[in-house]
Amino acid sequence: MKILFLGDVVGISGRTSILKNLLSEIKNKKIDFVVVNGENAADSGVGLTEEICKDFFNCGVDVITTGNHVWDQKEIMPYIEKENIRALELEIPSPICESKEQTDLNFNAGLDFILDHLSHCSLFLGSHNEYSVSRVLEWMEKNKVAKDHPNIWFSQLLGMADHISFNLASEGYRVVKYLPFGPVNEVIPYLIRRAEENTSVSGQTPRELSLIEKELKRRKTMAS
Repeated sequence: MKILFLGDVVGISGRTSILKNLLSEIKNKKIDFVVVNGENAADSGVGLTEEICKDFFNCGVDVITTGNHVWDQKEIMPYIEKENIRALELEIPSPICESKEQTDLNFNAGLDFILDHLSHCSLFLGSHNEYSVSRVLEWMEKNKVAKDHPNIWFSQLLGMADHISFNLASEGYRVVKYLPFGPVNEVIPYLIRRAEENTSVSGQTPRELSLIEKELKRRKTMAS
């Protein structure tokens, strides 16, 4: 089975690309199942609406995942509540996480599943969370997986969490920095949100700022 994951679809430009190209990609690459992260797909680049969900489903998306930004468009709430009602009718667990803790457990479960099936899965961990990165590193060491394994990649936003990216790269892990692009009115709010999210990770922001200050002093000393 071929599964396509698309995330973080941001704003009109990201959404338009999905609606324009997805059906042909599904056909050409014989994709069986499509997952899209749509929490930032609204016109403003934050949140999600029922209309956008329907557009995604009509162009071949099977599952839409979300995050905390989904609540920024209040009209999505009644639509999401339908998922809880449908789950009750089908007598299955609700797909809606009730807490941050439950979300973290689901995230870690997804990591474990991919790592346990590396023979036919690949992990692209786009995270600024030191704990999530360390969790994968510990698993790789425990299972004697090569640092440059072709199916395990790490990524952080250009200009953020550089201490994670550079240290991983210097140790031989596969790392890329990703660069968001698009209309200024969509990209700038996205970058601001990512910076705000980084401050929510306990202890990381002061440490990162300290490392940046240390590096600036080092470069100043070298220049003089």
